[in-house]
Amino acid sequence: VIQEKGAIQEKGSFQEKGVTPGDGVELRGILDRYTEVGLRCKASKVRDYDPRQELLGYQLEDNVLRTSNRRYAQLASAVHALRRRGWARPREVEALVGRFTHAFLLCRPALAVFSAVYAFATKVGDRHARVWPSVLAELEQALALVPLVRSNLARPVATTLLQTDASDTGAAAVYTDAVPHRDLRWQCMRPRHVPKLEDAPSDPWCVERALAADFVAPVDPAVWRIAFRRHFAAGTRARAAHINTKELGAAVDAVRWAGRSARTRRCRIVIQLNSAVAVSVLRKGGSSCTSLRRHC
Repeated sequence: VIQEKGAIQEKGSFQEKGVTPGDGVELRGILDRYTEVGLRCKASKVRDYDPRQELLGYQLEDNVLRTSNRRYAQLASAVHALRRRGWARPREVEALVGRFTHAFLLCRPALAVFSAVYAFATKVGDRHARVWPSVLAELEQALALVPLVRSNLARPVATTLLQTDASDTGAAAVYTDAVPHRDLRWQCMRPRHVPKLEDAPSDPWCVERALAADFVAPVDPAVWRIAFRRHFAAGTRARAAHINTKELGAAVDAVRWAGRSARTRRCRIVIQLNSAVAVSVLRKGGSSCTSLRRHC
């Protein structure tokens, strides 16, 4: 809002002064407006509007963020060099995983590809060591995923709310359109992380405030419809799985169900679960538990 108001006001003054747009004066006017209201802004990090530009290691093109070609080439070169050499320098694998992590922040579930690299960094991270085959396999798989990881900033928010649940014998998901769309949009816009303030005992961190939605879902059965429901047959692996794995599996199945509908395909969608473990795993994008990481 500050930027838009500043641009409008400055444009008016530029037209009065006879200055033509596109010479950088508008951008300087916007930066001055930020300074006036006390917002710190480093001029060297600010660029004029361009539908295609590179920022923070990402390529922005038509509201779609992805890893830039230059950053991908650097990752590919590092992985191939490590594979040809066969051994890693101290903390080399950790540094490489950190660069992949930055790329995968656009789609956190892509982080689930990593498992052996963490064990390698913990065990032999401070010394030269031969690279495990599993580490090379994970790095190469991560490299193959990089071109597919992207975030469309223009994706609309679906008008449908999904809720999932699981039990020892089955799982199901229901959906409704009774929640106001503005509430769903705000849920997708608000920060997902509530910091834990150690120096504020009067305002302690709690799971409900950190993970719960800001709206109250309707409880009238008439406004809900069944998306899917399934029964776990006795003696199967699905029946024997831990309840957290079943809860997370139900959420993944709900995403697959939403991807088959024209109303919710390529949209941001709000899904409510009653498992704090499943929600946290999805927000983090991975887990040390193999069964949970597989769903991610």
